[in-house]
Amino acid sequence: MLTRFTIFVLAIATLSSCQTIMQHYLGIKNPDIEKEKTVNRLMEKKLIANSYFIKKDKIYDAYVGPFPKVYVFDKYGHQVILPNCYQLIEENIRGLVDTVPEKLSDQSFRDKFVQETIQIDGDSLPAAGTYDYEVYFYWSVWLGRFNIKKLQTAQKAIDSINKSQNHKKLVLIPINFDFIEESGWTEQSVESEMVRIMEANKSTKKESGK
Repeated sequence: MLTRFTIFVLAIATLSSCQTIMQHYLGIKNPDIEKEKTVNRLMEKKLIANSYFIKKDKIYDAYVGPFPKVYVFDKYGHQVILPNCYQLIEENIRGLVDTVPEKLSDQSFRDKFVQETIQIDGDSLPAAGTYDYEVYFYWSVWLGRFNIKKLQTAQKAIDSINKSQNHKKLVLIPINFDFIEESGWTEQSVESEMVRIMEANKSTKKESGK
């Protein structure tokens, strides 16, 4: 439980660096193993549509580095390089339709990202190129109501853009990165993964501090 509490503290620190509101208002709890039905019930209650679960072997990537993550891809599959702090998500989303992004990934890797990251049920994801931009927004139950509020803000911004006459169409695709019981997570495996995540983040901080 100590390792999970440490992740909790790291999450608070990350969110605070984005100039968020006070810790007690965030609703963050200690990371725990969740059931699919619990997550689905919350999605239904909060009107979170088109959400997918992250693959088990990608949990590590979800926690290491910028947190929580937002990925944006254009219709050609190139990643749009934007500030990752999700405090700025509405501004970033609206910026997509105002100007042509100057920073795109050299390689088109949207399909690779989707195949490696998301648990896909058949052909439920939109085909590549269907939208001008796809916004993949990481969220979890344990990150609480502030995380969900930002997700809802992103959806409202996208809905507003899609109803306007900007000739750009966007889609929001939430990715849940909780430790899901049905994916095979146990108390022991979660603790081991937390230790690995903490060590990776420590190394990343040391590298950035050089």
